[in-house]
Amino acid sequence: RIPPGLDDKILASWNALTITGLVNSYQATGNEEYLNLALKTAEFLENNMISGEVIYRSYKNNHVSGQGYLEDYSTVIQAFIALYEATQNQHWIIKADQLTEFVLNEFFDKDEGLFYFTAHTSEELISRSKEIFDNVIPSGNSIMASNLLKLGVSLDKEKYRSISENMLKLMTGLVKKEPSYLSNWAILHHLTANPLAEIIVIGPDASSYINEIRTHYLPNSVIMGSKVESTLGLLDHKTAINGQTTIYVCYNKTCRLPVHSVKEALDQLK
Repeated sequence: RIPPGLDDKILASWNALTITGLVNSYQATGNEEYLNLALKTAEFLENNMISGEVIYRSYKNNHVSGQGYLEDYSTVIQAFIALYEATQNQHWIIKADQLTEFVLNEFFDKDEGLFYFTAHTSEELISRSKEIFDNVIPSGNSIMASNLLKLGVSLDKEKYRSISENMLKLMTGLVKKEPSYLSNWAILHHLTANPLAEIIVIGPDASSYINEIRTHYLPNSVIMGSKVESTLGLLDHKTAINGQTTIYVCYNKTCRLPVHSVKEALDQLK
């Protein structure tokens, strides 16, 4: 018999969601296999499905097709942010920032303050829709709102934070009426309901310190780290005091006294 057709194309968005899940699993368990698989998948996407700032939606038989939708860009950016948090490799957050600038230029409706599902340069449709409801996969807009908040804080970009905050304000009424269909927006509301802690780790043991911090559930936080001094976002002007790995706990760029142990940092977070 003729075998049934096989849908074996590779989708950017679904693989990006898998990367984020693998990173979350690695951070919860410390299983290096999860992180290695996430990195391998991200490298495949970057080498085969991303050209500059353009993401292609699908890949099959060594060919890409279809310019990515907001769903593809938002999930890939989310995955790259997660990889940076897990590895402290600045390549991933810089790439996430570049893709975010592209999304703002190509998908953003400045009048309404939300993102279109398709890019300005995509095939012209009768009507360009905006996806806001979270279903089996969270909406591109809710993921981008979260991405903008994290990048805005981490990279000290007020424009990103402002757009994220305005998006959240637009959705507040709907979240109250239809929480079941806007769960990702509700999570973002939760993240902004309390002060967001900025945790910066600088020094030779930055990775192990961050892994230890990650074993604690700290949803209202962003973490940046580096073994050496850096001018990237929150890392700017932070140093390893006396050559020791140093942790800075800050709120809105106002920092507590620097400490040298995870326990001391956790006490400050309380």
